[in-house]
Amino acid sequence: MNNSDKFILFSIIVIIGLLIIWGVSFQKDYLPEFNPNASEEQKTNWIKAKTKEYIKNNLYNNEEYIALKWEGSGYTDDLGHTTTYSAFHIPSVEWNTLRLSHTFKIINKKGCESHYCKHIEFDKKGNITNFVNRIDGEDYTGIEQITGMIQGPLRNSNNEELIIWGEDIVRKHISENLNNSQKYIPIEWTLYTKLTLERKVFDALDFTFSSIKQVADFHPNWIHAALCIEHKYIIEGRDGYKQTKHSVFIISPKGKVKEVSYGYFSISKSAEEQYKLLFTNFY
Repeated sequence: MNNSDKFILFSIIVIIGLLIIWGVSFQKDYLPEFNPNASEEQKTNWIKAKTKEYIKNNLYNNEEYIALKWEGSGYTDDLGHTTTYSAFHIPSVEWNTLRLSHTFKIINKKGCESHYCKHIEFDKKGNITNFVNRIDGEDYTGIEQITGMIQGPLRNSNNEELIIWGEDIVRKHISENLNNSQKYIPIEWTLYTKLTLERKVFDALDFTFSSIKQVADFHPNWIHAALCIEHKYIIEGRDGYKQTKHSVFIISPKGKVKEVSYGYFSISKSAEEQYKLLFTNFY
């Protein structure tokens, strides 16, 4: 066998090896069609795998998806009857629409952890038909109608829900101020602080991502409140453009937001100036 034949044989072996590796990888990642006759456990595993696949397909390079919680669920049958569960549960019966809530985080190439909670809907064939934010800031308790005061997540949500709500508002605010050639890259969510003001009593509470401590229990009789999120991020654009920003995002109970440079936020101000900065002039 001459050198040319040896090279051809070696090339064929390499190609076959690559095809085998690709085939194993494809088989590992391949998700079969939804089987309505499968067991409840099999359906649960399939729904989770389908959700994971959907999320990962919408990530940028080097981003990692980590599931945190699978929460309440429910379904509607062909007759239009709806059944809900307080905990995550996949029914053994056939559904027309399946609903569930899922909390997860995304870690990007900078090591920054961003939090999400999505309301997800599946049709009877297992297709995802709706994928939206579950924590939207609306008051479902009816307290706002009774008191006439805007409550929102600042009064009703725990730490975890408040952070998810706030981060989503910040991401949306930044994205709306980008042009088509620019890209937003979070570096760090540095600090989350809830501020309250009751007449002349001002309080501030720093908190972390946890569902244990209820932020709503902190100074519950406030008249004015705001959520402050300190955040570092990069804006990348064409021709190597890159801008690093360190900002504080101030969010009102209605979900209105304004961005203030961290340096400006830390400058000493009078009580009136602080009040206007933290609790007024939202757009």
